[in-house]
Amino acid sequence: MQLKKNSSLSYFLLIWHRLLWFVGFRPYFYTSIDELPIYNWWQIHETGDISYLMLNNKFGNTRKVVEYCTELWDDLKQQQLDYIGVSQEYSRYLKLVADLAIAKLQYAISNDNWDLFKLELVQSELEELKAMPQEDSTETKAIIEKHWLNGQRLDPKKTTVKEYYSYIKSLQNLSTNGN
Repeated sequence: MQLKKNSSLSYFLLIWHRLLWFVGFRPYFYTSIDELPIYNWWQIHETGDISYLMLNNKFGNTRKVVEYCTELWDDLKQQQLDYIGVSQEYSRYLKLVADLAIAKLQYAISNDNWDLFKLELVQSELEELKAMPQEDSTETKAIIEKHWLNGQRLDPKKTTVKEYYSYIKSLQNLSTNGN
């Protein structure tokens, strides 16, 4: 029996192959914010090096490993967003990015000076937002150590991403409740 290109069996085999590949790699990577150290999280943000998701460098930086790490990194960022929610600043940033795309399309269609003005206005708002100071992990760490850990040191290589952001959430809740 010959398989058709889009048959359910070939689809099943593709999924099976990906599952085996995923299960085979999974024990060698941080796959959850419950286990990823905040140090690695910060290093990925600062350097863009997603190899910090590896528990060891057993597989090297092959194309499949990089693809897996990229998908895994997207998933970890989503886990973090699901856990802490979206800040007002980030929500505003997403709205400006969408507004920019719309303004570019409107200008491309109309080639009108008014649409060009709106495009430049959205671009300048987006640049202003990008120029705003970002979260300083060292400063945040010091605040957590002082107010939450009673002066004890936070070890970024042992503290998970989820633990770190739970401290931040708790401090934010305390400050909004007036305590």
